[in-house]
Amino acid sequence: MVKKLFALASVTALTGLMAAVAASGCSSPVVDVTPPTEAGPDVKVTPKDSGKEPDPEETGAATCPTTTPVTEADIGLTWVAPGAPQNVCNQKNLDDLKALFAAGKGSAKYKDIETTLGTTCAPCVFTAKAGPRWGLLVKDGANVIADNSLGACFGALSTAECGKARFEIDSCLEIACPQTDCGTDLKICNGKALKGACKSFVTPYTKACPDEQTLIDNCTNFTRIIEVTCGGGPDGGLDSGI
Repeated sequence: MVKKLFALASVTALTGLMAAVAASGCSSPVVDVTPPTEAGPDVKVTPKDSGKEPDPEETGAATCPTTTPVTEADIGLTWVAPGAPQNVCNQKNLDDLKALFAAGKGSAKYKDIETTLGTTCAPCVFTAKAGPRWGLLVKDGANVIADNSLGACFGALSTAECGKARFEIDSCLEIACPQTDCGTDLKICNGKALKGACKSFVTPYTKACPDEQTLIDNCTNFTRIIEVTCGGGPDGGLDSGI
């Protein structure tokens, strides 16, 4: 499920997105997690939205998203709660990770990220599909199969229901708006999908995450989510800025 590129851009509130969609028919995505193509080892920091309206021909807006409703069966994974925030990642871990991304001009392999985070921090971030808890990136054997960053962060700070709902709506958008078909800027596609293929996930999400804005304020990017879930919680005191 998880694709090659992994965005560290800021999270956008679903409630705000839905209001904007109703008003204009398009908006920014629920979350700027836009990893294109099939599952693979590369991870990339994607620049934050410039605010420029995407070209429909570039985004594939004319043909995206799919009109077929996405179901939990299509997602194909039974979400596992992250549990309470842990305190196993330190400032050096985050600094080393930032340096890794910087050296690769925003890109790094999953295996290099896991190695860079070290033997204490990495097991909190990378977790097994069949394990008792899910961290930010879920593995099946040696392969990363799912990005659970926001699901883990929301689940750790709110409820398991909220974390599950966030994971499912993000997964639905990934299925409905694949970058291989829809281009690299998915604002229009994601906005349409929330009113169409992913509509069934919207109400459960808004009910499960009434404190969405607070959660978004604490789950702003990949390194911040590591601090929140694995570095002592939202007040862990680490410098997680990117």
